[in-house]
Amino acid sequence: MDTERSEGRSQYIRAKTVKSEIMDLPMSSLYRLAATDPTMPVVRINGTVMFHRERLIKWLRAHEQGAANGGSR
Repeated sequence: MDTERSEGRSQYIRAKTVKSEIMDLPMSSLYRLAATDPTMPVVRINGTVMFHRERLIKWLRAHEQGAANGGSR
């Protein structure tokens, strides 16, 4: 798979990287969110769940309680 790169890092990251670097959630919760929330920026390729780093961070900001756009979950 040809992935975009920014600052030497892949823009598409695996769930394990999301857990360790962005969201400290149990893996089962992360996979459940990816499977059930259609707004979450996720891509599935041959059973591998991957996230676009910047889009995921924007998605998280939009879902913060008290976010400017009123988006709370």
